[in-house]
Amino acid sequence: MNNYFDIIKQLQQAIELCTRENVELREQIIMMETQQDPQKNLKISNLQKMIIQQQQQISELKQSMLKRNQLKKDNYCNEDDKFLIEQMKKKFEEKSNELKRYQELNEKSRQNLKKTQQQVLELKEQINQQCQLNAQEQQKVTKMELLIKNARQQEFKQRNQTHKYNNQNKNKKAYLEQAIEMIIIVQNYSLKNMLQITDRELQFVIFIRQVNLFIFNKLKHDYSNMVSAF
Repeated sequence: MNNYFDIIKQLQQAIELCTRENVELREQIIMMETQQDPQKNLKISNLQKMIIQQQQQISELKQSMLKRNQLKKDNYCNEDDKFLIEQMKKKFEEKSNELKRYQELNEKSRQNLKKTQQQVLELKEQINQQCQLNAQEQQKVTKMELLIKNARQQEFKQRNQTHKYNNQNKNKKAYLEQAIEMIIIVQNYSLKNMLQITDRELQFVIFIRQVNLFIFNKLKHDYSNMVSAF
């Protein structure tokens, strides 16, 4: 019985440990979600808008450069045009580098967001597994408690049966002791009066003694068995 209580105690401790782990995992998820920049999606959206703007500006610069190149081919290019073309080239390179930087930032933000979401999913999966383990452990505890309850009922029933059997044996013992005592009294009385009776009465007394002796031996045997069982 003590082993059952020890097992239940261990199972309950395991459930408490799993529950604490669940709380810790939930706190980690909250922390992860808190650490995750709430404005990250907005920042990514802004980056995308800036990339589109940069692409438009680059496209405009390309068009301008094409026009300037065309003018140069037509021999209409002067020193001012050359200067403007060089400036536009520099600006084009700057915008191209800036666009590349924004694209890299955008990709990095996406990767960080994806990594954070994956970590949150893994933590949620761990919580689900812990909940399943808790349910299994709780089923074991319930089963052990039911076994202990049944064992106690059986023990109580067996105790009542033993008590009832002991009472019956006590009553039978008292009855046998009284019967043996009466037989001994009758035998002693017969021996005392044997010399004062006729032959016919003597034969009757002998018959009675034989019957009493048989009954006495039978009761003695039953009594011995009863005492041994008691």
